[in-house]
Amino acid sequence: MKHNLGIFVSILSVACCLDSQCDDMDSDLCKTFNLHVNVCSNPCLSKICPRTCDKCPRKCYSCNDANSLDNCNTTRICPDRTYKCLVHEGIASDFSITYQLGCATNLVCSSLFGNGRVLGRRKKKSINGECCNSDLCNKHDPSKKRQIVISLETTTTEIITNRTDVITNSTIGSMNPTSTPITNELTFNATQDNIKSSFMTSTNTKGTTTVVPVITTSKIPGCADIDTASCQKLASLKRDMCSDDCFVHVCPRTCGKCPECYSCIFMDTPENCTDRSVCSLGEKCYVVEKYLDNGEHGYRAGCLHEDVCTRFHINAGNVFGRRSDHLGLILDGDCCNGDLCNHHPIIHTTSTTTTTHAPTHAPTHTTTHAPTQPQSTTTPPDGCMYVAGHHCPTGFSLVEGKCLFIGTELSTYESAKISCKYHCSNLLENISDRDIDSIRILMDSVFWGLPNDRKVIILGAHTDSHNHLVWDTSRQRVPGVPRDLHGNDCLVLEGHGGHRGPHDHLLKPSSCDDIHYYICEAKFK
Repeated sequence: MKHNLGIFVSILSVACCLDSQCDDMDSDLCKTFNLHVNVCSNPCLSKICPRTCDKCPRKCYSCNDANSLDNCNTTRICPDRTYKCLVHEGIASDFSITYQLGCATNLVCSSLFGNGRVLGRRKKKSINGECCNSDLCNKHDPSKKRQIVISLETTTTEIITNRTDVITNSTIGSMNPTSTPITNELTFNATQDNIKSSFMTSTNTKGTTTVVPVITTSKIPGCADIDTASCQKLASLKRDMCSDDCFVHVCPRTCGKCPECYSCIFMDTPENCTDRSVCSLGEKCYVVEKYLDNGEHGYRAGCLHEDVCTRFHINAGNVFGRRSDHLGLILDGDCCNGDLCNHHPIIHTTSTTTTTHAPTHAPTHTTTHAPTQPQSTTTPPDGCMYVAGHHCPTGFSLVEGKCLFIGTELSTYESAKISCKYHCSNLLENISDRDIDSIRILMDSVFWGLPNDRKVIILGAHTDSHNHLVWDTSRQRVPGVPRDLHGNDCLVLEGHGGHRGPHDHLLKPSSCDDIHYYICEAKFK
């Protein structure tokens, strides 16, 4: 007896001092992803969720001489997969009950509690305890366990328990084999701690019973993230994820790989195109100016694969002025980057990297402001600091292929612009419906606990000389806002709309002197 306990304590001491790097990147993130897809069959998610996929050594509670199981909150990862979690109830020198918890080898478990066929509690030489083979399964009082033994050779069921629970033959009738059983006896733990609603039992034609996770699956429509909130969290933990094509397929929208574009076969001006479409992975927005065969002048807009865009851009000199069976006589045009960037004519340039928007813009305000910094900022500006390999600067979140930062100081429009400039960024502009969906998720995270009616952020737009709301940089009109601005000269986004879908109603004209929170966009690398 002393020899066995000596081995037991020795094994616990060694195992408790070892650790492993095999663990989920974030257990809650893995659980959330698993509600939408089977993470263990996904080549990318399985890499960041190895524990969820049962590819890691066991994680066990680990304490020596704990006077209460509730007081044991230390956990350890066992040295390798040959270890199980163990709990043992003993008596201290003052005759008080103590508990030993930790990792133990299969040999120790068999020596102390049985030959491995019994997975429940077994007393041997007055040892009260058990080994179990799942993460954090060893935080329970072994004296309160019950054991259910089901004989597969007959329809007679023997129930061994120190409780009054009763399971009838009809309850487990579906588990009786219809052919020669593979094993003579199946014993399993039936404590409520081990019965999870997330698992179900299935029986195959050979009578073998298996336990499989119940996973809620959903078909991912087109080019969409598996789950936007999870992808945003993943981007904050793995800040270079969009450099890996594997993760791009998991979170294409977060990586900005399938933009939303205006899509019309023919219209007199791009601004009159109201239909939108979400491009497939690897496509960009485009707009071309053309003449139809009947001499009618107009534009065509939509999505085009980026490889075709590249060839179109390089060979434009051989395309413009020539007839196309599909496009008519092409006069000008090009592809562009970002959501809804094709809502105006695009003038092709000779540079392979530069596309000029027409009309070219000029700032509407010539007043020079003092370089006032946000009062709450006492460290170097985050937006100016990029870590090698990261897509976004420090402090910015990756949302829909954009690096965004929500300022939590109440500001006017002018103060918000200065704050963004201090962070080497600009007020966010030119946003789509799908941008708004994802920005609202980010707002909920940043403004957790804030009343919904206060979740309002300033965008990069102002009124021009014609009293139209235009984006600060492109000088293009903001679509979907009322023509009558009632004297308002700036634009805000409200984050508390009641539904998903078209979000023009969430873009509201506002006075530039009103104070709200704000959102900045930095360069995506």
